[in-house]
Amino acid sequence: MLEQRTRPSSTGVYALLVVLTLWLVLLPLGGHGARAPGESPTSETCPDELLGVWRGDLDVGELLSVRLEVTEESSGRYMARVEGANQVEQDLPVWVSGDQLRFQSTGLPVAFHGELSDDGSAIGGFVYYGSAVAHTQLWAVEGRAAPSWETTWSLLGIPADRFPFDLYIVREDNGLLYGYFFFRDPRLPSLYGYGLRCRDGSLVVGEKNLGLWFEGRFDRSSDALDLTVTGLGGSVPVTFHRVPEALVPETPWEPDVPPREALDAGYVERSPVQLDDGWPTATPSSEGLEVDLIRDLVEAIGDQEMTLTHSVLVARRRKLVIEEYFYGFDWTTLHDMRSASKTVTSALVGLAIDRGKIPGVHASALTFFPTYRQYANWDSRKAQITVHDLLTMSSGLDANDSDPQSVAAEGNYQSQAAQPDWTRFALDAPMIADPGSRLLYGS
Repeated sequence: MLEQRTRPSSTGVYALLVVLTLWLVLLPLGGHGARAPGESPTSETCPDELLGVWRGDLDVGELLSVRLEVTEESSGRYMARVEGANQVEQDLPVWVSGDQLRFQSTGLPVAFHGELSDDGSAIGGFVYYGSAVAHTQLWAVEGRAAPSWETTWSLLGIPADRFPFDLYIVREDNGLLYGYFFFRDPRLPSLYGYGLRCRDGSLVVGEKNLGLWFEGRFDRSSDALDLTVTGLGGSVPVTFHRVPEALVPETPWEPDVPPREALDAGYVERSPVQLDDGWPTATPSSEGLEVDLIRDLVEAIGDQEMTLTHSVLVARRRKLVIEEYFYGFDWTTLHDMRSASKTVTSALVGLAIDRGKIPGVHASALTFFPTYRQYANWDSRKAQITVHDLLTMSSGLDANDSDPQSVAAEGNYQSQAAQPDWTRFALDAPMIADPGSRLLYGS
C-alpha cells in the first residue's frame, strides 16, 4: 500500500472495504531487492565481466506514468480512456454501482476503482498496478460538452522526470549471476529483481514491483550496459555505467542526498502547518514539551545518527506539535507501506466489526467471496478459514514466504502470469495445516 497524511474523507468506509478485501486476497508486499523464487535465471552462463555495480538515470516521466480519463457519455453511462507514452486505449467500459465506478485496462496492468464525489468535482479512489495500490483523484475538466474527469498518475508518486537507478550484479551461492535494483532516493519504492538471463551476447533482467523489463547488450569498449527498459507507459533507452569500486556505497540502499540541506539542518520551534485533516496544531512548548530535546532529536537525524528516518510527527494533548521531514519527504509523499499495512489492516477490521460490516473475527473468510464456489485442491478445511486466521497468518494454506517452494508464497504468485486473479490463486493453494493451528509468515 501507498499512504500519506491526508484528511479522513467521506469515502472512508469504501477505503476500509478496499483495504480489507485486499488483505483477504493476500495482497503481496515484496521484499527489498529480492528475486522471484523459482525464476529461471539464465539461458546461458553470463560473463563474469558483468559483475559489479552499475548506475543509470531512469527516464520515469514517460516510463512510469499514465493518463486516466472518465467521461459520462449519457446519464449513468461512462467510458474510460487510458493513455501511456506508446499506447492509447479508449472507449473502455466503466462498471457503475451507485456512485462507485470501476474500469480495467485491456492492454496495461492498470485498473481503477473509485467513487464520484457528491458535488461531482472529483472521482476519488484507488489505482491498481501489479502488486501496487495507490490512492488518486480524477478531477473534473471544465469546458467540455460531456462531464469528464482526468488525472496523470505516476507509479512513483513523485513529480520528477529522471532518477538515479542502480543495478547490482552479484554471484549467488549457486554460482549464477543475479541482478538487483536500487533507487538512490529513499522516497522511491523498494525493488524486486527477477534475476539475470544471457543469450547470444545480450542480457535480460526484470524488476517486479514497478513491472520493468530491461534488455540489451554489454558494450565492452565503453564498459557500459546499453539497454532498453519497458514499463507502464512505454519503452525508453537507458545506459548503465560501472561504478568504480571506491565509490560503491556501503549499503545498496544508501541515499545519495543528505537528510537535510545544510541551511535547514537544525530545528527552530514552530507550529506544524495547519491542514484540513482533522489535526489542530500548536508549538511544542505551548503543550509542555522541552524544545531542547526536540532539537537534539532533529539534529541527530540530520547528522545521520538515526539512519533512514523519513519524518518525525508528535501529537500532544490531541494536537500535532512536531512535524519534521527529511530526505525530501513532505506530508504529500507516498510511502511504500509493505507489511506495515498488516497492522493497519487489523485496526480496520476492528472498525469494520464495530460498524457492523463484518460480524466478527471468527466469520468465515469464504463468505466474502461468494463468486468463488469452486477451486483447485478441494479441501473442506478451506471453509473453516476465518478472518482471524488470515489476520494471524494461520490460514493453513500453503502460503509460506520463507519457503521458495510454497505454492502461494508472495514471490511465486507475484511472478507467475498463468493466473492473474490472485484471489483464485490463493484459494487454489493446497491446505498444509488445519486453520488456526500453525503460523506461517505469508503476505
